[in-house]
Amino acid sequence: MTEASLLDDAMSYVYPAALRTAVLLDIADHLDTGPLPVEELAHKTNTHPEHLHRVLRLLATRDVFCETQPGVFAMTPGAEVLRRTHPMADAVLFVTGPLMWSAIGQLHHSATAGIPAFDHAFGEPFFDYLASHPDDGANFDRGMAAFTDLEVAPIIDTCPLPQEGTVVDVAGGRGGLLLEALRANPKLHGVLFDQDRVLADHLLDTPDVAGRWETRGGDFFEKVPAGDAYLIKRILHDWSDDECVHILRNCAASAKPGAHVFAIDAAIPEGNEPHPGKTLDLFMPALLTGRERTTAELVGLCSTAGLRVDQVVPVPGTTVSIVAAAVAR
Repeated sequence: MTEASLLDDAMSYVYPAALRTAVLLDIADHLDTGPLPVEELAHKTNTHPEHLHRVLRLLATRDVFCETQPGVFAMTPGAEVLRRTHPMADAVLFVTGPLMWSAIGQLHHSATAGIPAFDHAFGEPFFDYLASHPDDGANFDRGMAAFTDLEVAPIIDTCPLPQEGTVVDVAGGRGGLLLEALRANPKLHGVLFDQDRVLADHLLDTPDVAGRWETRGGDFFEKVPAGDAYLIKRILHDWSDDECVHILRNCAASAKPGAHVFAIDAAIPEGNEPHPGKTLDLFMPALLTGRERTTAELVGLCSTAGLRVDQVVPVPGTTVSIVAAAVAR
């Protein structure tokens, strides 16, 4: 690595800001019918032509839009995911939002004080803040739903769910994962378990799964509903080891005989191997008390909670693995 490349890395946060700008201005949707001069795009988006040109020029260096001739921009395959109807657009808006910027900018505080940077920046824990700020809470829920939309199909294809019985989606958000689990397994019944404010915007009320689901409000640190299988997707990484063990033990305590727990999280490799989970891992101390873990660490959490790990299966096309563990009686 050279000094110049290191400095370029230090300034790379400008690129996510450009992505956010493109989504907020609906650039991909405006270019749907074909290339447009930047002056026309600026008129459609009520922006300054020169400044907009500079944003799009940077994005074009990474094949997000293309400058087909001086001052004229067109769509590319990479820009398709920035349409407002694509789940990636909500994901981009979430990870580049003001809450994330403010917290990640205080990351050094996490390193020196050992507490989430968010607590330092906003004066209260992340989830407490979301509960008292409905707009930010809704943005978070949309962002999490977007992440689910992007990986739900391969997860359901890979996860060894039972064909019948009751599956509980623990902190399942709007229910995107549970919905696809029910569609793939017509004899399954589903319970979407989350906070009441989240459940109010659930996605389960569709004809193809009618009569096979219910919602339950509650706190997984207190008790979870009874089930034959538990989906816990991208939840454990929010919490400390002790808190994760508490959640898993609560699942085991409520589980029916023969039940399984499916913990779905990024399993980061040891050593210097690059992995997207290692980037996400730094969001965790910025926001919460959790972290991304290695396969051995995820298995260790389940074992400490009294679960018997049967297999760990990487999910193709995603950054997550499924730790399948049986409830020991």
